[in-house]
Amino acid sequence: MAKKCVNCGNQVRPGAKFCGICGFAIGDLDKSVHLPGSTASSKNKSGEVAKNANVCPHCRKVNRPGVRFCAHCGKALPLESSLPGKGTFVETGSQSQKRRSPILTLGLIAAALVVVCGSLFLAAWGFGWLDPIFLPEKSTATSQAVVQISTSTQLSPITSTSTIPLDDTNGTKTPTKTVTKVPPSPTITRTLPPSMTPTPEILPAFSDDFNGTLDQWYAWENRPGELTQNLFLPSIKGNEYLDLVGYGYDKVGVTALQTTTIASGVVIEFSAEVVENILEPKLYFDWYPGVEARQPYRIGPFFLVIDSSEAVFHYTNIGIDQECVMTSEGTGTKLYRIIIGSDWTINISIGDGADENEMCSVIIDELPDTIGRITFSGFGFIDNVKIFEP
Repeated sequence: MAKKCVNCGNQVRPGAKFCGICGFAIGDLDKSVHLPGSTASSKNKSGEVAKNANVCPHCRKVNRPGVRFCAHCGKALPLESSLPGKGTFVETGSQSQKRRSPILTLGLIAAALVVVCGSLFLAAWGFGWLDPIFLPEKSTATSQAVVQISTSTQLSPITSTSTIPLDDTNGTKTPTKTVTKVPPSPTITRTLPPSMTPTPEILPAFSDDFNGTLDQWYAWENRPGELTQNLFLPSIKGNEYLDLVGYGYDKVGVTALQTTTIASGVVIEFSAEVVENILEPKLYFDWYPGVEARQPYRIGPFFLVIDSSEAVFHYTNIGIDQECVMTSEGTGTKLYRIIIGSDWTINISIGDGADENEMCSVIIDELPDTIGRITFSGFGFIDNVKIFEP
């Protein structure tokens, strides 16, 4: 009865000392039983070893085909016999695996090439390198004039001829006249891009830079007697500015011939300079209601008093006298701006751009008469008078 190896569990032939599969030492427990596959059993009648016998090169014993260890000495058997005339050994599973390994290697190389080529294709598609091959060429249009050609698409004009016989007065035929008809040339329509129209500058309703004459003003003076020799009529100096020499709002001044309506959004601005001297002169701006030029002794209801150190805005009415003061630092010409806001609010500022400072904001009463004229009087220089209306 065949036994099993206690190490690997494979069948062990009777009489074997070692397991032919794992080489585990079993011992010859049954010496009376002849070991099949021994030297005696593997010999033919002539006494020679069979050609397919698995002969151990160490102990010269014959083993059954397919075993990896000798059942007699326990040593590993070679895959093929190298001894001449001793038979051919059976190829084991490990040898077939070695023969199959080049095929497996070639398959792995082919799979790697497929992965690399696929990655390169996807990268080229993502960066747009394949667009000229797979996508149609896009037409480009310029941002300049678009030229449209009308329905005629002929490359060369087609002429048609007709022959007209001409008769002379004697009834004889004269050489014929050939008339050639030429079709009209294609009509080319040019569509130009829209032109950039700049935003028009807001023009003032009234403007005077005093580079001409005082034809837009009514000039006046009031001579109080003892100061007659120190008073002069308003005049333009060097075609640059208006020169006023009067030591009070009632002495020397000019009133605009054009009326100004006080309403929300109206802006009045002008440049002014007061030269500091021992007489402490002042320059006055005021708006007075009515269509007539104001009398020299009248002023208001709102007016601005400017001297060399400060500017004071006043609003006077029956029982009301409001004022706000702002220091006018430094000498020289400054830009003054008076803005009529909503709800009868008047805002005053000095300076231009980054140097502009708000003087004050005063709420006045609703005026019964909103049409009036602006006036400059006193002592100082005036230039660039502008009035903007909404």
